[in-house]
Amino acid sequence: MSMPKENSLPAGLYEALLDEELQSLIDANPDLIPTLVAIDDEASPHSYSQFIGQVIKQALRITNTPNGNICWSALSHYSEKLRVISKPNL
Repeated sequence: MSMPKENSLPAGLYEALLDEELQSLIDANPDLIPTLVAIDDEASPHSYSQFIGQVIKQALRITNTPNGNICWSALSHYSEKLRVISKPNL
């Protein structure tokens, strides 16, 4: 069984905010045709809070030191690449 490429994005339906990481995956997979829609006003608090929660969770996994402390400079650097993109690069 072959391992998926690190920059592979399986075809499918995704409900996610378009951030720089996702945009990079889309750019690396030109055979996929993304369909993007705006978040409606009613759903935006939920969508953004979910996104922020995921960013914090991923960053904390990466930036925790062996003694349980958080490396705040690494957390800041990590979160920089997960900015939401307002205008897609398609």
